[in-house]
Amino acid sequence: MPNLHEVLKRAQSNGVAVGHFNISDSVQLKAVFSAAQELKVPILIGVSEGEREFIGVRQIAALVHSLREEFEFPIFLNADHTYSVAKAQEAARSGFDLVVFDASKQSLDDNVRRTKEAVEAVKSIKPDILVEGEIGYIGTGSAIHEEVPELSKGLTTPAEAKQYAESTGIDMLAPAVGSMHGMLPSMVQGKTRKRLDIARIAEIKRATQVLLTLHGGSGTDDEDFRRAIAAGINVIHINTELRVAWRRGLEDAIRENRNEIVPYKLLQFALESVKQVASARMRLFNGESSSWSSGNEHKENLAMGTRQSASKDTPILDQYLPDHGQGKDPTASPLLSSSQQLAGSPPTLIIKAENDVLRDEGEAYGRKLTSAGVEVVTTRYNPTIHDFVMLNALAQAAPTRAAVMQAVAFLKEVFAEKPK
Repeated sequence: MPNLHEVLKRAQSNGVAVGHFNISDSVQLKAVFSAAQELKVPILIGVSEGEREFIGVRQIAALVHSLREEFEFPIFLNADHTYSVAKAQEAARSGFDLVVFDASKQSLDDNVRRTKEAVEAVKSIKPDILVEGEIGYIGTGSAIHEEVPELSKGLTTPAEAKQYAESTGIDMLAPAVGSMHGMLPSMVQGKTRKRLDIARIAEIKRATQVLLTLHGGSGTDDEDFRRAIAAGINVIHINTELRVAWRRGLEDAIRENRNEIVPYKLLQFALESVKQVASARMRLFNGESSSWSSGNEHKENLAMGTRQSASKDTPILDQYLPDHGQGKDPTASPLLSSSQQLAGSPPTLIIKAENDVLRDEGEAYGRKLTSAGVEVVTTRYNPTIHDFVMLNALAQAAPTRAAVMQAVAFLKEVFAEKPK
């Protein structure tokens, strides 16, 4: 079993990033671990000081270690945003694999001094533990914020990053490159996205030559994620997206099961909701395949709308809709019920999205079709009914060939794999 440093170096060599997911309870842990198992990609589990206080420092360490040992799986544990040497030492004694020591609110000189002290303290307890330092400002709190904090003055410069890395002896660096902790309401709704300073990331990587972590990843533009990884980011933190998914899943459970009182039955909705988000992010961070693995085995990857197999790559829409290029009847899809095929109602495009953010995007795409006489309906992705993940769209209940072909052509244009 490779250790965390070896996994991160391998990911860097393969041009992918390891997903870091903060959790507050066993439901989130189970959801993230299940997604990683299915995709066969390594993961980092993060717990902030507040999250550690809630779930227990030794308790979360025992849970993660048990998963690693029982399943022989590369799951690692990080003491996220640790503000004191004592808390960092506690994590090291409990068997954590990584400590993020955060003195970023201090002056650069004080940050260097305190971080160096933390590095020496935890490595004297657990020599193979990794220590990450943070420099710059990216806001506070994995929550929904009403406004963007002033980030421009706190962006990390390559010169500062180089001085900090060399003076502290850190293994990893979390620079401020345009991201922020938490999300705006518009980001939750999918209307806006965070944008990253890719050139700054590349310059900091060249200057420091250390592993780089992106904090505050929730709500970031997907293409910026890909470019950030190419520029040198090795670990990406996701927290707020999981919290939003957890709450929405629980709200759905209570709304749909008003008389249910069994916790594990209700929490299953939250688990599935969190798993969907984590799985989508893992696919994105790991590119076209699970290339952290040393083998040539092809893994299913839907991050860019492609289901990958050992023999060929088939776009999702070609798998779930009829093959119009071969002259097949477009209403013959097994996904169309007989009642839908015979319906005399206007053509309907049903867009099924894995969460509300993608549902909002689907509505935006759908509005372009309404002028063509296609009624648009959007719905939440239901993992108990549909076995595919990420944003999928089905042309259903469309009584005319022309309407189906128009919808399919539009969907393929929207969801086609982007050129590399």
